[in-house]
Amino acid sequence: MSQDRPKPERDNYGKVIVGSDRRRAFGKGDYFVINRGTDHGIEVGSKLVLYRDKKMDQNFLYAIGEGIATEVKENVATVMVTQSLSAIESGDYVALRRETEKK
Repeated sequence: MSQDRPKPERDNYGKVIVGSDRRRAFGKGDYFVINRGTDHGIEVGSKLVLYRDKKMDQNFLYAIGEGIATEVKENVATVMVTQSLSAIESGDYVALRRETEKK
């Protein structure tokens, strides 16, 4: 994952809910729904980082992929997987890559 991209928001995690046909595992090119939308700053084209919880002390998360929002409503969004290091599953976490204003 490139170092020149904006850092993900670490205080605003959403979750992967489900995909089409009630699928619960996803790879590159697949679509799924998350529990975040315009009410959390996500827009069509927003870039997201996908995480899995190792279920260790201090809630250690590690990146497993990236995605882009393709359809956004108030409190849900559809995301397409653009990079996958491991299968993305329902319950995994997402964080918005917030673009910072250039000075």
